[in-house]
Amino acid sequence: MRVLLRPDGEVSVATELLPYGKAIQSIELPERLGSGFLFAASALGRTALWRAESFHGPLTPVGELDFESERIVAGFDRIYVQARRTGEWAALDVQTGRARDRGTLPPSPSYGAMAFADPWFGAVEVPVRGLLATFDAGASWHELGLVGTNVTAAEGRLLVSTAERTYGVEPDGRVHPLPSGSEVADGRAAPSARVRRGGPLGPLPLAVAVLRGYPDSETTAVVAARGALARVRLTDGRVLALRERVLPPTAECSGIPLGRGFGFVCAEPGGRTEIYAFERPLALRRVHAFEEPRFVSASGNGGLVVRGPCGQRAPAAPARYCIRTPQGRWFEVPMPSGAGTERVVALADGRAAVLFPPGRGRPGKLALVDAIGTVSTVPLTISARDEALRALVSEGFWMDGFVQNDAGLLSGWAVGRGAFTGIRIALDGAVTSGPLQHGIEDALISGERALVLGPSGIAEQSSDGGFSWSDADLPATVELDRGRGERITTPGEQGCSAVGCAFLGWLRIGWNGAESPRPLAMAKRPNPTALPQPGGGRWTLSCTPTGVASRPALPLVARRGAPTGVTAHAHAPWLPLLEVPAPTIGRDSVGLDTGTEAELVQLRAYLWAPRHAPLGRQGTFLVRAADRFQVQSGVWSTTPSASPWPDLDQAAEAFGYEGAGASSWRLALDPSGRGGVLAVSYRGTTDLYIVEENRPIRAIGNAPRQGIGSLTSAVRLGPVWHAATNKNPGTFRFFPFET
Repeated sequence: MRVLLRPDGEVSVATELLPYGKAIQSIELPERLGSGFLFAASALGRTALWRAESFHGPLTPVGELDFESERIVAGFDRIYVQARRTGEWAALDVQTGRARDRGTLPPSPSYGAMAFADPWFGAVEVPVRGLLATFDAGASWHELGLVGTNVTAAEGRLLVSTAERTYGVEPDGRVHPLPSGSEVADGRAAPSARVRRGGPLGPLPLAVAVLRGYPDSETTAVVAARGALARVRLTDGRVLALRERVLPPTAECSGIPLGRGFGFVCAEPGGRTEIYAFERPLALRRVHAFEEPRFVSASGNGGLVVRGPCGQRAPAAPARYCIRTPQGRWFEVPMPSGAGTERVVALADGRAAVLFPPGRGRPGKLALVDAIGTVSTVPLTISARDEALRALVSEGFWMDGFVQNDAGLLSGWAVGRGAFTGIRIALDGAVTSGPLQHGIEDALISGERALVLGPSGIAEQSSDGGFSWSDADLPATVELDRGRGERITTPGEQGCSAVGCAFLGWLRIGWNGAESPRPLAMAKRPNPTALPQPGGGRWTLSCTPTGVASRPALPLVARRGAPTGVTAHAHAPWLPLLEVPAPTIGRDSVGLDTGTEAELVQLRAYLWAPRHAPLGRQGTFLVRAADRFQVQSGVWSTTPSASPWPDLDQAAEAFGYEGAGASSWRLALDPSGRGGVLAVSYRGTTDLYIVEENRPIRAIGNAPRQGIGSLTSAVRLGPVWHAATNKNPGTFRFFPFET
């Protein structure tokens, strides 16, 4: 993703994505090469090149090289690309992408660093002679007497780094050492200063709009910050309208739905709390003020709940709630005994709802209070999909910030032991809950909206109070490690609003829905560039059989009476895997086996335990697989390992013996063929295991819970296994697993 952040805080995002490679490079092209920018993406032994008239402009394919690039240099009339593995340089026409000869470079069997300061002046490092400079576009080359480790162009001159110090080479041929500690003493061009002017909304108005604003159209949001009121365009962060000195400069304001429109709650540090209504075109009208800090909660329907009485000053121990109805009427609700756990919501019909969550043996109740103090109470009745959800709703912590949704239901969140769920309460006391979610510590919640980064860095979002979840589009480089890289916002500023979310240094505008904007298009892949061959001929291969062969495969003997129930698993014989017989178990043992001999990757899994013994403590799990590129000793085996299934009933479902649904086993092998990642799917879930030759089987865990999709391939790099998965069409992700 290409993002351009201007000094005034305006953000421009390109409409095309570059392929995600292990190296993305960009250089600004000089006027002699047509100006603009050149982009390169290197991965899987290839480098794709595009050019654009501006940094975030439309991409034009240039070419694709059959090597990964180490560096790209703008020459006199062509670009030079260096191969990472061999160090060889290739020359290309930047407009057509066609291969060219090396132009006016000095004759040499190889080249090192090179740089070109203008259409006439440049330098190239060659063996033996060292650094050569030209002042006539390559018509002649002159030794500089320097052996450089790096050479770059900066402001019309060349900078040469040696082992001792850095030298400047001027267009008139003068060579002089640069003082140590100067901006360019490291041999690189001085970086351009980052100008982040603090405008009325700070250096990044878009971030302020996301964190504290409120949308007033599909493309704009209104924000009150630093004493100013502004309308910000959400596509690029441009300030379209501005009024300064509308509020005290120290007031921190947050946008809220208020009445039929919206407004702001503003608080001064340790001081007043004020509520404003927005009035078009760009003005604020004060609705209420309190002389001290107050807790203010928006009810989602235009109503407000304020902790404390409606007067400007509250007693030391406030014993009331102040309610502002969506119609604009104010009244007070007495704070019940045991205050602190109740959750209060202003209702659309002008009443207030006071929720008393269940817990510690209390069933919970809902009290409805009108403006004259009439109270009606109903008990809470909880219905949940399973016992885990019921326990979370009954015993968990009900968070502040309950709202009333469009269906008239009270909507909020219950949290407990790292898990959480959305809950809805009807006015008759009926409580329902959404699906169980994990990772509350990585969740951003605002009213009914929530964004959750799972343990694998994949985000899910909900805009209906946690009753339905969908994948959230994120940049590929978003990680839970908040210290990596430089992002648009500071990592400490996080939160969600009706405008979007700010998290991990990124800004996400809007919430995906039925009318979500189309995803960014992937840049068109360039055509391969045919490079001239350095010489020599093609390889000619001839193949001769060696006579090495594997042992014959053992016959597949039909089972005798495969069991129909889990209580009679004694059956013999088990099936072998190719030429390797099945393990032998005693007559007093029961066991299961399954295999994938009909698939490309062949495996057979075995599970057994003494009859009537607990499988989880005394069961043995063994996996054998075939390395299809090994002629002899192609079948390898893990060591006997502990059973990951606690009982025979669950294991029988995983092995496909029971009628609860089909199971599937898929092994993604490492290129060595002697280990891999095993996915076992049954009962709508998938468990992952690391299996290796002569090593115990190691369980990774439940794949969907970790945001891991369908397993496609795996590789071990040192002590870490990496698995590639597809969760949705077009989504390709890697996950590391420590061994």
